[in-house]
Amino acid sequence: MNINTLAEIIDLFNIEIIKSGFKRDTLDYTNSIGSYQNNIIGLRNIAEKTSIKLDEIYGNDLPEMLNKLFVSKIKPFTNHPHDTAFKDLLNDKEIPQATSFKSLVRFLIN
Repeated sequence: MNINTLAEIIDLFNIEIIKSGFKRDTLDYTNSIGSYQNNIIGLRNIAEKTSIKLDEIYGNDLPEMLNKLFVSKIKPFTNHPHDTAFKDLLNDKEIPQATSFKSLVRFLIN
């Protein structure tokens, strides 16, 4: 890997994760999730917003570029199916509120 490729990966990561506000929003959701514990609409709103952004992240070149960067020792977050986990949560229309809350907290923290 040359320095230009490394610079491209860093730029894409900064655009998709930092500058897009995804990191900030995820931290905000994690810090405020307790106040939504009894608000299924608020929980679904957080899950929907996160799911939309994850679709964008998983749909571009970032996962492939991170795999090139972290060849063996470190597994990038895009190696885990976070996008499908959020979709599964949103598609389950009969999930109990407490289960929805616990799942959302687990997804946001991991």
